[in-house]
Amino acid sequence: LGLIRRGNALKRRRREGARPACRAAAVPVASVTTSSAGAAAADLPGAAKGLPETVVRNIALEAVRVGNYYAEPEAQEEVLKYIREQFEELLNDARWMKKYAAKMREANGLTEIYTAQEILAKKHEADGYDVFVQAHEAIAKKAAEAAKEKGESEEVDPAMCGELQEGLAAVAAAADGEAHPVGTDELLELLEGCAKLGEVAAAVYCAERLETVLEGGLPDDILDR
Repeated sequence: LGLIRRGNALKRRRREGARPACRAAAVPVASVTTSSAGAAAADLPGAAKGLPETVVRNIALEAVRVGNYYAEPEAQEEVLKYIREQFEELLNDARWMKKYAAKMREANGLTEIYTAQEILAKKHEADGYDVFVQAHEAIAKKAAEAAKEKGESEEVDPAMCGELQEGLAAVAAAADGEAHPVGTDELLELLEGCAKLGEVAAAVYCAERLETVLEGGLPDDILDR
């Protein structure tokens, strides 16, 4: 659905003569000042009224994820306008709202930091978060980058990278039914190795495979680990 929306957005921008690109310009965005949650809600579409604040913020995150695109600093107002249009479309898309209702109710690190107005103004992007990935990935990615800047990241062992690549290839093959299933211990080791190297997407993939293998839910000892 996100790819379809982004594709439609691309076609529209081409018709309007805007210059599309896969990333947004890294420009400071003025933060949105709100005196209260009620004041912020007053500027939101009518369809957002009555919805839990966490739901509204999650929908705003999704609107930025599918609606953001490259533009020069002086053209950012057009980008923000388009994001708000996507926000309203999602709010009024009953089928989408029903499908992702449970996910939209879940709080995350970004919904706990930013208001819906701040998200729609891309304040989280100005603060260094990747707006094109899910919230937990964006937070982990920023933390890894911060650790790297402080020199806290360890030297990458080429042998370890090779083992991780082989392990991930085996997991992918097993998921496609082309190889024997990978055990939970090996999946955990791959997850930890990928996370240690800051390979967030690979770590998330391993976690998703764990959830698939353990259909009854993750045991406490694995969650603790």
